[in-house]
Amino acid sequence: MIAYTLPIGTGLQGRNGRYLIDKHLATGGFGNTYLAHRVSDNYRVAIKEFFISDINYRREGSTVVHTHVGKEALFQAQMRKFRDEAAKVSIMRNSHIVRLYDYFEGNATAYFVMEFVDGHTLSELLKARQAPFSEAEASNYFLQVLDALNEVHSKRVWHLDIKPGNIMLTQNREAKLIDFGASKQMDVMGNMTTTGPAYTPGYAPLEQVNAETSKFGPWTDFYALGATFYNLVTNKKAPTSSDIIERKEAAFLFPTGTSVRMKNVIYWLMRPDINERPRSVYHILQYWNSYNQAQQPSARVASRRQVASTATTTSQPARKSIFGRMSDMFDDLMDVLD
Repeated sequence: MIAYTLPIGTGLQGRNGRYLIDKHLATGGFGNTYLAHRVSDNYRVAIKEFFISDINYRREGSTVVHTHVGKEALFQAQMRKFRDEAAKVSIMRNSHIVRLYDYFEGNATAYFVMEFVDGHTLSELLKARQAPFSEAEASNYFLQVLDALNEVHSKRVWHLDIKPGNIMLTQNREAKLIDFGASKQMDVMGNMTTTGPAYTPGYAPLEQVNAETSKFGPWTDFYALGATFYNLVTNKKAPTSSDIIERKEAAFLFPTGTSVRMKNVIYWLMRPDINERPRSVYHILQYWNSYNQAQQPSARVASRRQVASTATTTSQPARKSIFGRMSDMFDDLMDVLD
């Protein structure tokens, strides 16, 4: 008989402890995920096992992974990517990024041990509620994911698969960014350390769809971030880049009452031209926070590193295209920061 997952109760010896499998949680195209506990202290963890469902199998009752004849080279190449993913996550230190505790190889495959997040993805929650998130709730998650991206980008890593399905929410409503399987890293010379970019349709900008890796940067993740939060506040799929190019802001269908700030940020993040998107998390936060200041009668005059003036401008009734105003805002912002 053929089996695909580890038997319940299987023990795995890692570098940082021994683990026992308690439950199979999920199977994806490139792995099985289990709920387990660390034997030394009974601490609950999630363990991801590298396993390609189309080319791997194990015999029932066995833990050893076998590969179909002729697929060995593909398996080894993909396992190297799995190892790279573990290496990237291991250097992240942020409460909004799922922690990696251990990486080891065994059973003719590889494993990494992660923080167990007792919750659901934003995609699952959106599907269950069949209605958009409130803007206040979405804004809270937006800022948490921005905090995670600030850490990711500081390590010269681009996630490249930001979407509601890769953001988990804990029981305490804390957002956790997961799944760095598509991520890419820049070396000291500014070159990609891996090739063959993958992407999720609807969340990937043109440079990613066209595999123009030389154009990847923080702005590539920002486009996906914009598409993600458009999905959350509208319960609709984000417009395509071609639709945005043709119809500009008319391509977006926001619910009545959506704030100018939320609209403008999403327009800015999803600009098809990479040169017209934000360059860093800092720039996004400057706009986001200065908009708040601009709405408060007691707000002080903007300092050299504030952009309240640009937020005030963008909150006025439109006299030109919102896209044009966001482009002007970015130019003004860069002037302020220079």
